[in-house]
Amino acid sequence: MKSGIGAWPALYRITPSDIAPHQWDELTGLVYASAALPCIVQLRLPMWSLQQVRDIAEVVSAGPLARNIHLMINADIAGARAIDRCGVHLKSAQLMAASTRPLPADRPVAASCHNAAELDHAAALGLDFVTLSPVARTQSHPGAPPMGWRRFRDLVRACPLPIYALGGMSPNHLAVAVTHGAHGVAGIRGFWAPRSPEAPCETGEI
Repeated sequence: MKSGIGAWPALYRITPSDIAPHQWDELTGLVYASAALPCIVQLRLPMWSLQQVRDIAEVVSAGPLARNIHLMINADIAGARAIDRCGVHLKSAQLMAASTRPLPADRPVAASCHNAAELDHAAALGLDFVTLSPVARTQSHPGAPPMGWRRFRDLVRACPLPIYALGGMSPNHLAVAVTHGAHGVAGIRGFWAPRSPEAPCETGEI
């Protein structure tokens, strides 16, 4: 059994990257609407300043339904350390540069992984869970060759951590992901209530 596998929800929601700081109310509405059941939410907001992301993380962590939200900040270790009940999701380069787990055991730490070396290092550092991508073709990374389910399954078998399938995923892929060893699925598109107007293609490492 993978470490901590019973502790984490099956869906890992990553915020749409096209949301701008003036859309604060829309973002908080999306997050709270997703939290009727326990969920993981990663704040990955490339249009926001570091302080703006920290400010909304503080609001979400103290707001309604906060107990149902495992809140993660993308890449900002210091921000996660300063905000109550907040964790960090490391970029793959951060992961490989780290020699120790960046937060104490009571704060979740996750990372983006794409190969066996990154999965091995995440396990050695004692991270709580990881994403493994890209499983399928994705609009956010159209040039990235997908690994497919067979390669995903082989990588998952060798890693003791809970792994979320990422890349071309939606909640509808949960069953097939689990049959290939995933703990759950992660993504942007399809993981939130419909928005208007339709969001453009998201970009950036996830």
